[in-house]
Amino acid sequence: VPEKGINDLCAAVAAMPPALRERTVLQLAGASGWTGWPKSVRVQDMGSVPHAQMPDLYRQADVFVYPSYPTHYWLEQWGLSVAEAMACGLPVITTDVGAFRELLPPTTLQEQTIPARAWPTLREKLVNLAESPTLRRTLGQQNRRWCVQEYDGRKLTAAYQQAWRT
Repeated sequence: VPEKGINDLCAAVAAMPPALRERTVLQLAGASGWTGWPKSVRVQDMGSVPHAQMPDLYRQADVFVYPSYPTHYWLEQWGLSVAEAMACGLPVITTDVGAFRELLPPTTLQEQTIPARAWPTLREKLVNLAESPTLRRTLGQQNRRWCVQEYDGRKLTAAYQQAWRT
C-alpha cells in the first residue's frame, strides 16, 4: 500500500547519482502487484515471501528501508520486519513515525531515521550507506547487538510475566 512509502523510496533511488543508481536493485518482499515503477529504478518484486525464507532475503541485502508515513486513518505500528532485519545485522532506514523510533538503538536514531515523506533525506542516507561499507557494517552490528539485548525471548517473557503480576 502507498502508506508503506514505496513511492518515496522509488523517488529517492531515482534521484541517486546515475552510477550508484545503476548498481542499486530494490528487492520488494510482499504482494504489491504494482507495476508503475520508474524506468530508471531497478526493481525485483519478490511477491509474497514465506516467513521462513525472510532471514535469507535479509542476509542478501545491504540495507533495509521502510519509509512508512501516516495518513488520516493509519499509523505504522511496531514493525516486525524492521526488528527482523536488525536481528540479521542490517542497517535500516525508516521514518520517525509510529513505534519505529522505539525499535532502533537510541544511539543510532539520527543515522537510521528520516521524517515521513522526506525522500530527499532518504536519498542522502542511501547514498551515504552505499558509499560506506564501514558505516553499513557498524550500524548493522549495533542493530544486531541491540536486538539480542532488547528482544531476547526469555527477557521479554519475564517482562510480560512481571507486568501481568502487577
